[in-house]
Amino acid sequence: MPPAAAPPVAEVAAAPVAEVAAAPVAPPAPPAPPAPPAPLASVALPDLLAITQSALGFANAALAVLPEPDALVQRDPAAAEPPPGRAPRADARSLRSDSQFALIYRTGATLVSRRGKLGEHGVWRTVAYPGAAQAAHAFALECSRLIEQGFRDVA
Repeated sequence: MPPAAAPPVAEVAAAPVAEVAAAPVAPPAPPAPPAPPAPLASVALPDLLAITQSALGFANAALAVLPEPDALVQRDPAAAEPPPGRAPRADARSLRSDSQFALIYRTGATLVSRRGKLGEHGVWRTVAYPGAAQAAHAFALECSRLIEQGFRDVA
């Protein structure tokens, strides 16, 4: 069988193309480098300092070393003073009830306590024992007695 002839292709007249004058195109501006981030000290440090200073007003005792019995300062028990913060580790506890605070700690064979109303200085008390074992036992008994009275540890 002879091959089929392809259908005739219609000739299309070419439309005249208008010439457009090309305007010079300016090259794109190079991208601006990104702004460097602000230094951490200038952004976060003032806020951190403000937070730290306001928080430390109520937590001075949490950062301080507990005073030795002979270094205690007896003041007016009703003088305004923030209550002690968290007690450091070892034989020391800082306790609170609804309206009172109690700080109790052992240093060697001496049991030291400070107790008063929240917002007042309170009263210091020291008791010397013959040995460290007796002072540790008294510390445990005093903590148990305070817990029974409704005191709880400062968190």
